[in-house]
Amino acid sequence: MSSNSPSSINQPSPSQRESLTQLTTDRELLLQIHWAWNSGATPAPMLDAAFEQCIASLKKLGGKPITRTQCDTQVIGTDSQIWHTASVWSLPSPEALQALVDSNAFTSLNSHASSVRALVGIQPKRLTQRALRFARLMMRLLPAPAANSAIPSAAISGGVNPTVEQFDAFKGSPQHTTIHMFNLLKFVPEVSINGLTKTSEKCTSGKSLYGELYAPVACQCIFRLGGRIVALGRYKFTLIGQGGDPSPNLWDEIAIAEYPGRSAFLRMLSNDLYQKAVVHREAALDRTELWATTPLSN
Repeated sequence: MSSNSPSSINQPSPSQRESLTQLTTDRELLLQIHWAWNSGATPAPMLDAAFEQCIASLKKLGGKPITRTQCDTQVIGTDSQIWHTASVWSLPSPEALQALVDSNAFTSLNSHASSVRALVGIQPKRLTQRALRFARLMMRLLPAPAANSAIPSAAISGGVNPTVEQFDAFKGSPQHTTIHMFNLLKFVPEVSINGLTKTSEKCTSGKSLYGELYAPVACQCIFRLGGRIVALGRYKFTLIGQGGDPSPNLWDEIAIAEYPGRSAFLRMLSNDLYQKAVVHREAALDRTELWATTPLSN
């Protein structure tokens, strides 16, 4: 079999398998997968059966599906690959992930795709997950953030923000259907935050700046809008894709957030509180990728 055949491209390379065998953690794992189907944006009927078989294998291993979505628009980033479907699955251990990857069901599902990208992350501690759920319950009692400011042009300037074309495509999609926003985040190692906060000049890591001054505000807005955090993970390596390179330093965090609609996401961008926090996001990020997707019923 050629090393460049679809069946080999859509499976882990030897170095990616080595990264999997070396993975050790006592926390649950996150597997985020993107597929570009041979049949195009409208998947062939046989895919439903292939998905059901793969999910059955996942559940037998103690895992669970978190979401399955249709990829609509890339909101931020320069990925040239057009993806059709994205899913996130939870697995209890590296051994369960290894067994899933080796299963006939997983191989069969990927054989229907012209391209596959699978990323492995480690989920937060259960205490963190419970804290997020509690915050969501409390914040939902508050009114939704007001859209009291125009979205600044700097927020549609490319880089770690959407381009004008990406933003227009997002606004041109249905506004009031639930969406799952798939985020990949890479932080700068160090950033000067003079002028961004009330503190004196100092330096901090991009990760701590994002976590302390942006993420709490963003979560508050999401929860008050009626959204939720679907999944979080600390990125470890690429299991499939990236030319077979595990790329352990490609990303830092994986995050999937649910909004009740694109209109809610735009409302957040137009909020004064959010706009004051978003400067910290821009300073903290080296690069990011963001996809707007529509959840599918399993």
